[in-house]
Amino acid sequence: MTENERDLMNRKNIDYYHALNDIDRNFILHIMNELSATTIKDSDLRTLQDDLVSMAAEAESSGTTLEDMLGTSPQQFCS
Repeated sequence: MTENERDLMNRKNIDYYHALNDIDRNFILHIMNELSATTIKDSDLRTLQDDLVSMAAEAESSGTTLEDMLGTSPQQFCS
């Protein structure tokens, strides 16, 4: 993947993130804050965040939340 493709993907995911409801945005933010204090590489965190944003958008389109879709709380997800 080229640098331009990565930049485009990042911009799209930022737009998708801001379009999510507050519940899903807070769920993702809590997970990212917890995991950013670990030794997980930034690139892996970014990939995880992109995946969570996509999953949250899918959950919303199905009328549910990301937490319900995953069946776990942010704390359990991070442990």
